[in-house]
Amino acid sequence: MNRKVRKYTKNKLSFPSDAAVLKSVYLTLRDICPKSVLNFI
Repeated sequence: MNRKVRKYTKNKLSFPSDAAVLKSVYLTLRDICPKSVLNFI
């Protein structure tokens, strides 16, 4: 999972804010994880 998150964030070298980083990681996790796992996050 870590490799997939890094793949998504590697393309974007700088983020305007911390919230943008969190949103990007959240959307990445939403794409790669099954729905049942995200219910616990």
